[in-house]
Amino acid sequence: MIELVIAACLATGECKEARLTYDAQDVSLMTCMITGQVEVARWQERHPVWQIKRWHCDVTGQDDRAASRSVSGQQDSEVLLVQTAAGARGSSVAAVHNAESLPVWKTIILGTYRTPDDLRDALRRKRIWIGHAANPLLDLSSPALQQVEAPIDLAVISVAELGFAEDGASLSDVIFRAKRLGLTPCLPEVAFQLPLQYQHWPLGEFLLIATEPIAPPAGEPVALLVGNGGAGLVIVGRRADYDDLIAPETKLVFAAPR
Repeated sequence: MIELVIAACLATGECKEARLTYDAQDVSLMTCMITGQVEVARWQERHPVWQIKRWHCDVTGQDDRAASRSVSGQQDSEVLLVQTAAGARGSSVAAVHNAESLPVWKTIILGTYRTPDDLRDALRRKRIWIGHAANPLLDLSSPALQQVEAPIDLAVISVAELGFAEDGASLSDVIFRAKRLGLTPCLPEVAFQLPLQYQHWPLGEFLLIATEPIAPPAGEPVALLVGNGGAGLVIVGRRADYDDLIAPETKLVFAAPR
């Protein structure tokens, strides 16, 4: 089992630990780490009189407690690792040689909202959480929103399927290889439209939206991830750079040729 452990205190000094438990077959330790801040914020909304002091993710139910790993609320910014329920390092994966051999995963419509605030309000109405790093990307002056409605076909491909099955690859190598296959990096809007138009997301699965690293007005470039952390859909941003290593089992969403 995977536990999200929240330590919180009242103004009177009374403290307690709240534990949210997930099946390890559905939610990995890395998923807990990625979405922990979202779940903690939701817990805080439901318990406003408690002040959160710290939180961490842990593995429970093991005979050898020394073998369990604990992850604090800080992600390793050097590795973009998105482990899905189906992913497994070291499994045999056949490389994809052209985009035509990939099925269209989803077709969504871009340009259905005129302003970033319109899109942000739609996400809030559907109770889709936007992380702090992802939220500013909606307000970029660069084309974050398509100005006319247009369908876009999306394909999902893993780093291993791109031919990097052993150790993964840098973000620049992943994007370069995908372009050679005929795939195209997505507009940032895809990350925000996708959970609105596709809500039946497998528990514990996160997809990295393949965009060029997006730099907010102040701060480091960000990559966008969309997934289901166990309490609903979330859109989160993580530090990204072309040299960042992406693990073989990471699944990415690209625009497919039409």
